[in-house]
Amino acid sequence: MARIIVVDDEVSIRSVLRKLLEAEGHEILEAEHGGVAVRLYEESPADLVITDIVMPEHEGMETIFKLRKKNPRPKILVISGRDEEWLQIAQKLGADAALKKPFTGEQMLNAVRTLLQQ
Repeated sequence: MARIIVVDDEVSIRSVLRKLLEAEGHEILEAEHGGVAVRLYEESPADLVITDIVMPEHEGMETIFKLRKKNPRPKILVISGRDEEWLQIAQKLGADAALKKPFTGEQMLNAVRTLLQQ
């Protein structure tokens, strides 16, 4: 299926997303912050990047900006528990879609399917 990089500083979120997406047949790479995600993408380009916004060291907005600067190809799904304004800003910076935490597994799968079909 697709190679997906999941970026979140919370191990539990990465773990849940890994299990959910691997069950759909996707290859999952994990990153605890955006710096790791950008490096992973450079080493092994992905079809989709799912990134949190607020993280230590290298946050989601910076991650979106750097990924888009290097390559406009990957789809980017931003996730955040912050208010809708943060999600809207992320989309203006280049995220293709956004989900507000908490979200259901079905909402995540629908968003991933939609982005990968574009």
